Amino acid sequence: QIGYCPQFDGLLEQLTGRETLVLFCRLRGIKENDMERHIQDISKLLFFEMHLNKLVMNYSGGTKRKLSTAVALLGNPSVSFLDEPTTGVDPVARRCLWDALTKKLNEGRSIVLTSHSMEECEALCNRLIIMVNGRICCIGSPQQLKNKFGKGYTVRIKVRTGLTDSNQNLSEGERRHSKIAWRNNSIISNDIVLDTNIKDVKDFMEKSFIGCELKEIHYNLLNYYLNDTDLTWAHIFGAIERAKNTLNIEDYSVGQTTLEQIFLTFASKQKEDIKL
Repeated sequence: QIGYCPQFDGLLEQLTGRETLVLFCRLRGIKENDMERHIQDISKLLFFEMHLNKLVMNYSGGTKRKLSTAVALLGNPSVSFLDEPTTGVDPVARRCLWDALTKKLNEGRSIVLTSHSMEECEALCNRLIIMVNGRICCIGSPQQLKNKFGKGYTVRIKVRTGLTDSNQNLSEGERRHSKIAWRNNSIISNDIVLDTNIKDVKDFMEKSFIGCELKEIHYNLLNYYLNDTDLTWAHIFGAIERAKNTLNIEDYSVGQTTLEQIFLTFASKQKEDIKL
């Protein structure tokens, strides 16, 4: 048996979720006596049993994707083809779908999944294919692709904010009367400390790792990409560890190039081919 979940929900909106599953149970040749068990199992697995008796037209986008996935997995097919099953799904529903698919994989089922989310691919897949312009560019496990096509390292640094309780030396009455002013002063002071710490880290990274690229910064988190393939793990960890206290670094991590970066590298080749 083969299960299929299209990218766009192919559901009959005038039916309820239960009626939809009954329809596909019959199409799959599941016995009448076993239908309710299959429906309950798959709806509980995907956490939408409370919506079974509602019309599909009243489903949210995430619940429709759950129902489409349920149709694909109904009857425990040996192979299921899922075309971007988590598109438009909120994070909670996405995690629910991931858990359900992982359970099916652990039961020995095969799933062919298409996705633009490298996080999803890394969480679910033990073998990946990246395609550009309809041609297979690479195939292998996530770690194999990282080892072969990954270049450089990613460094994530969390800088101390320097927050202090300026109120600790004030009496209760002084705190109450100076509450707004204290908050304003504290915010200004903390921003100055944080900006100074971030600037120091930026200067350190630029001097220590020539050509490093600051990919993004969120409040006190800085994400860097080091494209120097001659660098070693020991050199990176050693340099940051020695400067950790001086730079007020609260935490940091070093990792390989992500699948997302590898995917974007191949995607850029697609753009080059289009220009040609």
